[in-house]
Amino acid sequence: LHRHHCFQNIKDEILDGVVQNVGKDAITVNSGPINCIIQNKGNRLDDYIYDSTLDEQYVSKRHVDKPIRRDSALRYKILGINFEQNNFDVTGTIEDEYLGPK
Repeated sequence: LHRHHCFQNIKDEILDGVVQNVGKDAITVNSGPINCIIQNKGNRLDDYIYDSTLDEQYVSKRHVDKPIRRDSALRYKILGINFEQNNFDVTGTIEDEYLGPK
């Protein structure tokens, strides 16, 4: 009998990751074998707004010293997971007080 443990995420799980891509519509965060999309809609990026003037990043009036940009460490919550064609589609949010850039 063989037992295998694998990286299995669940809804509402809190993860730490590294921002891989920043765009006007969303950011992509990598946490081990998964990539999570956090869209810039429905307050999923909390009070962060997109700023493309200096470097593609999201900035916040409340967290001035913690912009979200490529290679930033980020804590987020999983909103949904969809598995299709051997690929995970994960969506997340940083809208709770304890989530966001570290």
